[in-house]
Amino acid sequence: MVGLLAATSGSGEVWDKVFPPSEQVIVEKVTFRNRVLNEVVGDLYLPNDLDRTRQHAAIVVGHPFGGVKEQTAGLHAQKLAELGFVTLAFDASHYGESGGEPRSIEVPSTRVEDFSAAVDFLSNHPLVDPQKIGVLGICGGGGYAVNAAQIDHRIRAVATVSMYDMGRARRQGLGDTISYEQRMKRLDEIGEQRTREFAGAPRRDIAAIPEVLSGTDTENTREFFDYYRTPRGRHPRSTTSYSFTSLAPMMNFFSFAQIETI
Repeated sequence: MVGLLAATSGSGEVWDKVFPPSEQVIVEKVTFRNRVLNEVVGDLYLPNDLDRTRQHAAIVVGHPFGGVKEQTAGLHAQKLAELGFVTLAFDASHYGESGGEPRSIEVPSTRVEDFSAAVDFLSNHPLVDPQKIGVLGICGGGGYAVNAAQIDHRIRAVATVSMYDMGRARRQGLGDTISYEQRMKRLDEIGEQRTREFAGAPRRDIAAIPEVLSGTDTENTREFFDYYRTPRGRHPRSTTSYSFTSLAPMMNFFSFAQIETI
């Protein structure tokens, strides 16, 4: 598989990540269901020298928008496990190895629910102290992690890396480049596309990152391309594509609406 490293994990499984395994960490594949009964698939990272006679602090790691757990989320989870934490990197519903149909659609409420489902899993794990569970959200996963912490008080700490507010980005654009009139026109287009697809037209998808760079691409796009479209971070389960009609519920998502409740 392009971009993957040939190796085995500490548990003997074939390594399917884009970063090398750590000799200090054991990785276990786990599954659990969220509140809407999607099967969520994750990688549980455990320090080799973990004291299995007591419970430990744990961290849930959410991947970027368009990513999967085998990329940067897994790398952060592995590094944190090297520091002694029990960590869990998971694929969001509708993406990667996790369930949810149709595939590659964005359902913000379910993305938030996946974090709480991960907390459900860890809260019942014999090696985890349920009073010491935190979340780390990366890029688009950061906004979802913060939103989850607003309504799930079992999350005792929250941190983000390069957090991206997907709702604001879809409403106003990066740097507030989308006008109100443009947003209203886009909502009209989404409604028309839904009507066509209900009548049998093929689904319209959006490629979040181009396959080939052009001279007009922004620095952000170039940085995304440098990770997701090169051997550095490319993974076959990370298509970075999603349905056009996902834009409407994303516009309706406000990551920080109840930030004072954290």
